[in-house]
Amino acid sequence: MKARDKHGNFINYRRRQLIFRRVMFFLSIIVVSTGIAFFAGKMASHAESIDDTQYYKYYTSITVEAGESLSSLEAKYGDHFSSKKEFINDVIYTNHLTDDVLYAGMNLIVPYYSTEFRM
Repeated sequence: MKARDKHGNFINYRRRQLIFRRVMFFLSIIVVSTGIAFFAGKMASHAESIDDTQYYKYYTSITVEAGESLSSLEAKYGDHFSSKKEFINDVIYTNHLTDDVLYAGMNLIVPYYSTEFRM
């Protein structure tokens, strides 16, 4: 006795199984291809960034001179920070300042970036 589906039609089990396997095979090919393409793109973008110059973050001690502000310090030392605000916040945090007012004669620790690697 042959099996029937809910509508009374005969079920060709082997044919359905073959179609299912083929569909799953093609879906797996698509998933693997997408993954390979994604990771190849990541590797290519990483390869381009390897040639970029490497900057290292350091700190130096300075004495504030008359008329200097955090903005003027940022102009001297703030190269390679993502923003002026990031540099100023770093100086305030590092020196435990309560505001952004500087006085002549203050000693500050100021961050800067350099291509030279130091130990």
